[in-house]
Amino acid sequence: GASEEDMHRDPYLSYLNRATPLAMAQLFDRFYRELRNTSPYHEISAMLEQCRTGLDRLAVPLLPTNATIGHKTGTGFPTPGGRISAINDCGYVCLLDGTSYSIAVFVADSGYDMTATSDIIAEISKIVWKSLTEHKKK
Repeated sequence: GASEEDMHRDPYLSYLNRATPLAMAQLFDRFYRELRNTSPYHEISAMLEQCRTGLDRLAVPLLPTNATIGHKTGTGFPTPGGRISAINDCGYVCLLDGTSYSIAVFVADSGYDMTATSDIIAEISKIVWKSLTEHKKK
């Protein structure tokens, strides 16, 4: 893979760093369920839960719920064709009713601007949250 420094020198190197959304969701799920309250991981969970970047992505529909949200965004680089190589957000969510889940949304080579792409991620987050909570009510 490429480091942040490498990718800033040559944005094309960002395509070398790969993960699937499923693998990232599984990682966040394991972190939430098994590791976040153990040393030294509690410091990482505090950073994830205090993340202030990308609040317009996964977190935005959940903010009124007072859910615990630990997430990490990822943002790529402009491509020569005017797209953004990656706009991502992944993390774990624990709602006040005890419902918890992990989620990862990756948008590659978005033809939309940053705001519109972040709105797409937020809408996906809202759909997942609503489907999990509405299912529980039935």
